Amino acid sequence: RGRLTVRGVTPRGWSGRRTFEIGVSIGRPLGDIAREIRRRLLPEYTAAMPGALAEVAAAERLRLARIEAMRSLIEALPALHTYDWDSEQSAGSFYPDPYHRPQRAHASGTVRVSQSADTADLKLTGVPLHLARAVLALLRRPDAVPPDGPPA
Repeated sequence: RGRLTVRGVTPRGWSGRRTFEIGVSIGRPLGDIAREIRRRLLPEYTAAMPGALAEVAAAERLRLARIEAMRSLIEALPALHTYDWDSEQSAGSFYPDPYHRPQRAHASGTVRVSQSADTADLKLTGVPLHLARAVLALLRRPDAVPPDGPPA
């Protein structure tokens, strides 16, 4: 239809405006098209790129932190394996049988590292009672009030 769409490329993973684009008449001289690109596309595009690149870099740092967090959890429990479908390798499971991995755990469960890589969600099933008590004792805060109330 005699129109050309000119787009600025945005970095993958950027959550901001998805496209920077203008339409220009293909019948215009190339110098005019270039001036239109400089006048209408480039100011907004170049202003957005430093923030876009910083956001993508921050997201990549968090992705690497999630991978490192899961690596440390696997080090603590070698039976834990990440899911094949999880490209970030920040979620996985473990089992007491050797079917999934040669290493075995005392129970089954799943692990998912949080988006911020500073916490993890754990789901444990089939935990022997003595181990459940030990895990819960590890989670008890020293300032917790006993169930029967504060000391008199």
